Amino acid sequence: MTKKTLHTKQNRRGGLAASAILFALAALSLAALACEFSQAGAVLSAPTRAPTIAAPTPSPTATPILCTVHADALYLRAGPGMEYQALDALDKGEPVTLQTTASEHWQLVTAGARTGWVNSLFLDCGK
Repeated sequence: MTKKTLHTKQNRRGGLAASAILFALAALSLAALACEFSQAGAVLSAPTRAPTIAAPTPSPTATPILCTVHADALYLRAGPGMEYQALDALDKGEPVTLQTTASEHWQLVTAGARTGWVNSLFLDCGK
């Protein structure tokens, strides 16, 4: 065996030993961290999926109010907010009936056979 080959083999062994030591130290650090969490009463668990957004249950208004859409197009949504899926689009001048209010700007409306949430800033309710 040449001197160069012997030197390379020794470096590989030394590198492997150093890697094994670093791996062992990392494992010990994780074990210590897990022990610290369990002593503090924390529970380690796998990450969970983000919850899906469910539309609130509306409470009906006393008397339905008739309005018309004054935007060129207004999305009818699955819930009271931009984060909810657009179900359909309402055209300018289309009549809608207010069913309930979720917040200052989001209303549950019925337009023909379709029901969904719209932003009331784009409705003319004769106020």
